[in-house]
Amino acid sequence: MRRLVMVLMVFLFSIGIIGIACSSSTSQPTEEGLEQRAQAWSDAFNEGNYSDMYRYFPPEFKEACAPGEFVDYSRATFAEIEDYMKLTFGLDDGGRLHLKLVDVLVEGTNGFVEQELSYQGDVLYSMSSSDDSDNTLKWKFIDGEWFMGEDDPDEDCE
Repeated sequence: MRRLVMVLMVFLFSIGIIGIACSSSTSQPTEEGLEQRAQAWSDAFNEGNYSDMYRYFPPEFKEACAPGEFVDYSRATFAEIEDYMKLTFGLDDGGRLHLKLVDVLVEGTNGFVEQELSYQGDVLYSMSSSDDSDNTLKWKFIDGEWFMGEDDPDEDCE
């Protein structure tokens, strides 16, 4: 009987160790994870939900730029960009700019996102997922999550 209790205790202890080991795995940077975050950011952009877009910036940026300040700055900036694009491309006022996720590339903790900016289905601008392109949308994997931005974020919201 004592032997049976001992075997049962060893078995339960082993199950507990395996459970702890399996549950403590750390998150690794993956293309799937980057794609999910970049798509959510694109969706927020397309909906004009600037407060939701703010969630995808790194903690260092958030320390320098309060949510309300970011929303105000983004609302004004994107309105200017939209006006500029409409004037440049001769677009009417009936539509909105749309951001579409095309591809992602992960190199270690660096992520590169390719997106297309379109207006009523016509692509106006493409951002490359190549790490050597000047128009690449860069992301960084920090503490288990992907965040938009460079290694050295700007000092403020601008």
